[in-house]
Amino acid sequence: MDLSGGCRIYLFVLFNLFLIEGVWGTSVNVGSGISTTEGSTVFLRCSFSKSIASVDSPPIVHWSILDADGYPTPILTRTNGETRTEPPYRARFSISGEADLRITNVQAEDNGKYRCRVQIIDDIPSEDFGDITLKVFWISKVVSTVPSTGIIIGNTVTMTCTVTGDLTPSVYWKKDDKELKLTSTGHVIKDDHSLVIHSVSRDDDGIYVCGARNNVREEMSTPKRLEVYYAPVISDISDTKTVINQNVTVTFEVDSNPPAILEWTKDGQPVEDINNPSFTFFVPEQEVGKSYEITLTATNSVGKMKKTTKVIIGDACGYTTISHEGSGRMLEAKTLSLKEGRSVTLVCSVKDCESSDTYSYEWYKNDVKYSTSDKLVINDASLMDDNMQYMCRVRGGIPFPSSVGFRIHIKVPLLEPMTIVIICGCAAGFIFLIILIICCVCFCKKRRQTRGYKSADSKYSMQSGFSYNDIEFIGIKERRDDSSSTTSGVTTSVLA
Repeated sequence: MDLSGGCRIYLFVLFNLFLIEGVWGTSVNVGSGISTTEGSTVFLRCSFSKSIASVDSPPIVHWSILDADGYPTPILTRTNGETRTEPPYRARFSISGEADLRITNVQAEDNGKYRCRVQIIDDIPSEDFGDITLKVFWISKVVSTVPSTGIIIGNTVTMTCTVTGDLTPSVYWKKDDKELKLTSTGHVIKDDHSLVIHSVSRDDDGIYVCGARNNVREEMSTPKRLEVYYAPVISDISDTKTVINQNVTVTFEVDSNPPAILEWTKDGQPVEDINNPSFTFFVPEQEVGKSYEITLTATNSVGKMKKTTKVIIGDACGYTTISHEGSGRMLEAKTLSLKEGRSVTLVCSVKDCESSDTYSYEWYKNDVKYSTSDKLVINDASLMDDNMQYMCRVRGGIPFPSSVGFRIHIKVPLLEPMTIVIICGCAAGFIFLIILIICCVCFCKKRRQTRGYKSADSKYSMQSGFSYNDIEFIGIKERRDDSSSTTSGVTTSVLA
């Protein structure tokens, strides 16, 4: 047989072997692409098959990662059950099963395309490979910048947000833990994720956070405050009415940022240096009928504001008093003592003054409204119903409103003298009756004893022959049994 004939026979046998096995050389199959997150563990699947089933040579498995140009960088190789891993990958990459690649603590730089190449000696052809893509979703850092100094109201402010991560994060902004809606007037998020607020208002003051999220992870920046500066705002107050011989306090509400410096004047004259929204001064008696102009000026770095109010000085009218109807005697003590069963009428009034005000009255009993008259009438005072706390409140006087409170103490009356005499007489009569009964009982008992002595004396004289004058009876004891009433014994003493 010549060479050409031998080649033909070899090729024929090889062709039939391929047809019988149904495989053309070593075949590698890898799974579909995988998506994961940083810090997780992932398995890149790789399976293979032989073209000649009878070949039992161990496979040689190579794993590598492809760069942007498709050039493979070796990761590890497994031969005869032993694995050799390249130094940069030894901590986290290993073979699992026959040919799978196991990656622990996945990092953002693991993102890319991997190649599994399997080679079997004596198999024809002896090697094949497959490529699989690993997608790592990651957001490593979100950093925001907010102005460290206050922004004056009406200005424009820009807050930046830098996100380091994959190419598909969604960026958002939060204010005071609530996500900002871009439909809000004056709020714009630009393509570079920065937040722009046009014409800053006081409502924009707060804590801001920039956040980024993707399919599997979310990160937020460190919360930072945007501080809005605005000029002082002083509230309006009504004129103050007061009376002489007491302190009067004027208080304004002041709102500002940064805090304002406060200055007070009284009738245009500066008062003592008090950086306080309240000003107190004393009204002497000789200033009846006067009025003062009290002015507060608040100043900060943004602006200044001034407010003025009047303090009107009247006399002592407006003080509420309680008096007894009829006598007109003032109730000065905090407690009114009243005997049970008695009646009283108390009048609530305002001390007379030159005033055209119309007063209204309210009586309260244990803090519950009891009457709207100026009089409190108590008939047949009861310890149960009237021993309580009372208060009269007057509206329409100066100052408004005015009130005075007191307590009614109900006393249970002592017994009348005649009642005491009658009770004592009854008690003495009862005692006398008891003594009389005791005396009668004792007298009757003595009589029975005396009769007993005489009967015994008569019997003894008849039986013994002695006379009554010769014997002194010391005692007689009679005993009666169940069958007879005969005297059982007599004890005597014969006189010498």
